[in-house]
Amino acid sequence: MDSAGAKTESGSEIDRSGACGHRIALAAVSFAAPSSPILNDRSATDARADKLATAGKATLAAMRASPDDPARSREATAKKREKSRSTSLAMRAWEREHGNGDPEAYEREILPSIQAMTVPQLMKLTGLSQFHCWKVRKGERRLHARHWEAVTLKTTYTTTER
Repeated sequence: MDSAGAKTESGSEIDRSGACGHRIALAAVSFAAPSSPILNDRSATDARADKLATAGKATLAAMRASPDDPARSREATAKKREKSRSTSLAMRAWEREHGNGDPEAYEREILPSIQAMTVPQLMKLTGLSQFHCWKVRKGERRLHARHWEAVTLKTTYTTTER
């Protein structure tokens, strides 16, 4: 049969495309019932994910409690010390050249811009940790003045794009 709504040999309906006239088989569509295995597999996947997350947290807690905690190794401690030292030196050098920044300007201009950003955007922009950026965004910590220009440029660029 060539007419619209005709049946194929397998019993599915066919239709003609309005643009080119080719025959298209229309498959029957069915939806899963709430008690179907498809949905039960989904909840099983969620349960497995929860179980793995719990096991991972327990493993991390055990590692932190042990004397062999990798985060407290000599290499890790040296890496943290060097990162802290280089950050402090960069902050002091910036402050010698530019000053400390105006706290009132921060509250009035910078903080609202920061709060309009997501934590991942702030992390990418500043190179700071997720925890620190989260605290800055909440207003519990203040972003160092050397990052203010980048925040201002980012929010200015974003608002002019729209």
